[in-house]
Amino acid sequence: MTVAQFRTVLVLAPALLFAGCRTGGSAPAPPANQAYHAHVITSEDIARCGATDVWEVLKRLSTTARTTEAYDGQPKRLESKRGHTSLYLQDDPTVYVDGVPIDDIRQLRQIGASDVDSIEEMGSVEATAYYGTNSNAGVILIHSRSKSAG
Repeated sequence: MTVAQFRTVLVLAPALLFAGCRTGGSAPAPPANQAYHAHVITSEDIARCGATDVWEVLKRLSTTARTTEAYDGQPKRLESKRGHTSLYLQDDPTVYVDGVPIDDIRQLRQIGASDVDSIEEMGSVEATAYYGTNSNAGVILIHSRSKSAG
């Protein structure tokens, strides 16, 4: 390799490296009027994944939460994918169905996937801003078809 070729490689290598390392991947930019950046699972996504209930939808499509099941297949825990954040605050994402927080995640097995219009997943920053410090692990907002139709 000549000195000229070496210089060309030295100049082009970082440019090619940084061109391929664009943040955000190939995801489209969020709309300018969107107040926060939430991952939205639409009814089309839900139908395409073939899930029968909300727990299955979150197992297959969630980007912010990891699901854990008991030996009998029942929901055991819904935890943040980014790990534990605090010894004192709640570490699991808070789940709301039509604005009402649910206490037992096993209730997600009772909500049919076809009854859901959309699921919004808020990250820790957005969730803390909108729902307070006990939502530091994120919030999952489930919007049912009956609520969004009326």
